[in-house]
Amino acid sequence: QQCFPELLQEAPLPIYLENYGKLHLGPYLWVALRGHYEFCHFDPDDNFLVMIQGRKQVRLFGIDLENLYPNPLGSHGKTVQSQVNCDTPDFEEFPKFANARCEHCILQPGEMLFIPAFYWHQVTALDTGISMNTFYGDP
Repeated sequence: QQCFPELLQEAPLPIYLENYGKLHLGPYLWVALRGHYEFCHFDPDDNFLVMIQGRKQVRLFGIDLENLYPNPLGSHGKTVQSQVNCDTPDFEEFPKFANARCEHCILQPGEMLFIPAFYWHQVTALDTGISMNTFYGDP
């Protein structure tokens, strides 16, 4: 909204968000280089992630505090991160991670994924690309 207000008309909010929810943060425009790894974390708001160009792999772990090893130091931002690197997990240090249930998808350009509030997720850019997301919740 602040950096590229001229793009807002190109990415209208979904009608169900306008009618049944309140925009909390965003929309955010993300540019990521191929291989960018976003550590596994959860957000306190519902989230729509939209792929514009390139592809992203998204791993979803649900609401699982026991097996994801939240950072004991907390967070300075709005997210809480896992201590586990999902690409190369250290099962000696984090043995319960082996019990974590993971679902994953690859987002293609033009696709949108809903990520519920407090749902652990990890995102990796498979290509250099552009995505957008919005955070929302109850009005």
